[in-house]
Amino acid sequence: MNMTKKQRTTLLIIVIALLVVYYGPTVILTTRQFLINRELAARQAAQPRIVQPAPKAVAAKPTSPDPDAAPFPFSAITGFWQGAGTVPGRLCTLHLELRENPQAPGHMLGFPSMTCTAFGIDAMRKQAASPLLAQFNPTTGIMDGTWDKATTAIKFNVVKSLSSDNCPFTGLAVTPLGTTAITAEWKEGECQSGNIVMQRTNR
Repeated sequence: MNMTKKQRTTLLIIVIALLVVYYGPTVILTTRQFLINRELAARQAAQPRIVQPAPKAVAAKPTSPDPDAAPFPFSAITGFWQGAGTVPGRLCTLHLELRENPQAPGHMLGFPSMTCTAFGIDAMRKQAASPLLAQFNPTTGIMDGTWDKATTAIKFNVVKSLSSDNCPFTGLAVTPLGTTAITAEWKEGECQSGNIVMQRTNR
């Protein structure tokens, strides 16, 4: 169908009016937002910049050990231990039973039993008892110990000690080596002290 010039002009006006109705608000809002953003940018550029000082680094405070921290768990090394070693002129075998003290929390009971055999001609001459007799008369003791943080060891005080060779126990320190081994360092008054590595045993 052929349209007259007047009809084409009317149709064009209608199309333009529809475009203005549907897209006019969007165009207006977009233009307004653009003008607002440009004005804000101009204001920010005109304001003087304030340089903030860099924050000072604060040194981390070293963590100090908790004075209330729990001591070494005695339950990890309770049981029976055995080891052998030499001190000048003697070969010694040490058996040690360790228990938690039920009447004194934080304390451990130690029951050492040690037999020593002299070796070397001079040492054997000085030994009053025979090696066989020494097996039946070990040096024994009852000890009470507490955990010492400074040395990471359990230090025992002697409650009672018996000895057939005038070398009773006068001190004992046990250092845990994990849960499978310990080191025991004993003192016998004026006699030669010693230390050995001990392993777990059934008895």
